[in-house]
Amino acid sequence: MARTWAWIGIALLGSACSKTVILTEPKPVRISAKAPEPEEPAPEPPKPKRVEVKEDRVEVNETILFEYSSSWLAEQSHDILDELAKVLNAHSEIRRLRVEGHTDTQGGAPQNLRLSKKRAAAVVKYLVKQGVDANRLEAQGYGQTKPIAENDSDDGRAKNRRVVFTILQRDKTKPAADESEEPSETKDSKKDTKKKQRDAKSKDDDADDEEKP
Repeated sequence: MARTWAWIGIALLGSACSKTVILTEPKPVRISAKAPEPEEPAPEPPKPKRVEVKEDRVEVNETILFEYSSSWLAEQSHDILDELAKVLNAHSEIRRLRVEGHTDTQGGAPQNLRLSKKRAAAVVKYLVKQGVDANRLEAQGYGQTKPIAENDSDDGRAKNRRVVFTILQRDKTKPAADESEEPSETKDSKKDTKKKQRDAKSKDDDADDEEKP
């Protein structure tokens, strides 16, 4: 009996000293952040014009190619010459243009002079076929006499083989095409509009005449 009461006392003492611990889950922490906007790519620098009208020359920023040791124009140069023809036709203030042919030193001076003349003449002939007035153009060959680089390397010789377009006469009183002339499509549309307006006015006048006693 004494042991029984002893165990009961221990149990009561233990229950009196115990604490109830309630474990709770921590609240989740929400982290929100705005996604960074993608950076805009840097704008590409403007490409240089293939054909530019300067004060004393028409600058063609592409090499005009010919068949090897020949005055026959390479087909890949037709596109740039087409663009040159359009620019010349748009800039009628350029009254006279000299097409100059130049070569490197390979082949001998007399042969190079003849070749440069033929190449300049071939370019003039092509431009005339594209609608440029032949009276505005003249061909001149200089052979190897006016190098712009040394002829002792492939790169230098390539620079010396070139065609140059020098403005000989320019009408200073006539503004450049991009300042004064409108595209042909715009001019045609304006002509059509004016014609329609005249036709409409003519019909209105006829109707008024018919209504008069």
